[in-house]
Amino acid sequence: MKKINILASLCTGLLLLAACESDRDSNPTVKMPEGFTLYESVNANNPIALEQSDKMYFSVKEQPDYGYTATVNYQVQVSLDDKWNDATTDAKATYGSVEDISTTVDIEASAKGVAKAIGLLKGWKKATDVPEEVMDIYIRIKAYLSSMADQPCYSNSIKVKVYPCYVSETLPQIWYMVGTAVGSWDNNAGAEGEKIIPMALKKDAKYDATTGEGEFTYTGYFCGDQLKFVKTPGQWTPQWGVSYRPDDGTPDPAAISISTNGYYTVSFNSTTGSANAKIEVKPYEGDAPAEFTNWELVGDFNNWGSDGVLTLTQNTSVKHIWYGDVEFTSDGEALFRTDAAGTDNCGGDTFPYGLKTDNKIPVQAGKYRVVLNDVDRCYYFFEIKED
Repeated sequence: MKKINILASLCTGLLLLAACESDRDSNPTVKMPEGFTLYESVNANNPIALEQSDKMYFSVKEQPDYGYTATVNYQVQVSLDDKWNDATTDAKATYGSVEDISTTVDIEASAKGVAKAIGLLKGWKKATDVPEEVMDIYIRIKAYLSSMADQPCYSNSIKVKVYPCYVSETLPQIWYMVGTAVGSWDNNAGAEGEKIIPMALKKDAKYDATTGEGEFTYTGYFCGDQLKFVKTPGQWTPQWGVSYRPDDGTPDPAAISISTNGYYTVSFNSTTGSANAKIEVKPYEGDAPAEFTNWELVGDFNNWGSDGVLTLTQNTSVKHIWYGDVEFTSDGEALFRTDAAGTDNCGGDTFPYGLKTDNKIPVQAGKYRVVLNDVDRCYYFFEIKED
């Protein structure tokens, strides 16, 4: 009997040990790596012409050690002088980031993204500012886990030779809501304001000059129970539901559930990249926003209403979104108003997107889909591309 008890205790101990090992496997202890190693680039001595190139390629020699096998996100960063100082209240960051995210040790970065980062660091405003000569830049790789995006580590830096080129600054990367919550699953290019609802800019938020990512908001009425976000009108990737879908090879995520119809405030923060966006949907606090029966656009293009006005169409499901199409034959100014008396109005300082100020909006010649959000007081002029 004593032997049986000893054997039983031994078996129990082995089972507990196995259970502990299994638990450690499923709940690994994360170790924060100090850094990792990057191979020298083929462009260390052979300059790459960024304007004629699509991609730049880098390879990780020694991966960051998180203490277990992890899916690591890699992002290319660029410096002009191998200094990697973060931005402060008194100074800009001494490096820029490229939007592309890789999850393998063979890392790709858009050549134009690298060129844009160089131009922003140099302060180039136009193509003629760019010298027609080889320049040295420095590359390092930022690595992080999706669950710990705010705790990155970095590789060593390497020197690369490039022929730079000019790439204009990126506008804020607007994301769009789609689903029964905003009245429709129709994700059509050119249907901004009508079927898909753009997120609004956030006051005092900063938007990455290279990627356009940043903080967005929206306050309005949800009339259904399902909500998703898409990055490009007419395309279903990238998209966000309850999880991120970067490409067509990734399963379609479930929609975010809206419990009851009513007013909500949505926060969409993509500061650390599209894949790491933080989304919050919560009931709106406060009195219901004022409802309007009319919004119109006037400006130099219609002699400030003397030659008629562009009356905007109200979204049938989301009452605070208005839209219309307009053509400006020349640069000028414009203003949204509720009536000829200017009982309420919305001007702005920036184009093609902006938030309300008391100034007139500086518009540029072209054809546009105009959208106005009369709660967040955000306006958009989406260029209509000719076929």
